[in-house]
Amino acid sequence: GSPVDVSVSALPISTALANQLAHANLPSHSDIGLSTSAPGGSATTLLHLQVTTVNVGGELCFQQTYRGFSFDVPRAGALGPFYLVTRGQRVGVFTTWYRTSPHVLGISCSSFTRVQPLDSALLRMLDAIDQGEAQWLP
Repeated sequence: GSPVDVSVSALPISTALANQLAHANLPSHSDIGLSTSAPGGSATTLLHLQVTTVNVGGELCFQQTYRGFSFDVPRAGALGPFYLVTRGQRVGVFTTWYRTSPHVLGISCSSFTRVQPLDSALLRMLDAIDQGEAQWLP
């Protein structure tokens, strides 16, 4: 089914850092950190983006939105392997092939790759959004 927002929480961030990030063109590795304010656990996130918890098939998942495009992010402490899905039935960074494959296998025009480390995967997701390459597929 479609994701249903169950709650939204803003990440803790100082006003000075928020202003600095608002005027930055691209995120850097220093913008990546752990959020502990998301309901149901913590997610590995880009600090300047809001975290949304969604219910997908009875499982709580974390999403962030960048330039109006929502994408999944893994739980904090996830060890990988990580898979970046830029075109699929779900889009974002996923842990393990088992969790990734249902969103891309048999889906025409899906695009995915195994990525290490996690911060690289998150930055590549933002690059795909900036380039117009990220897309949720039916």
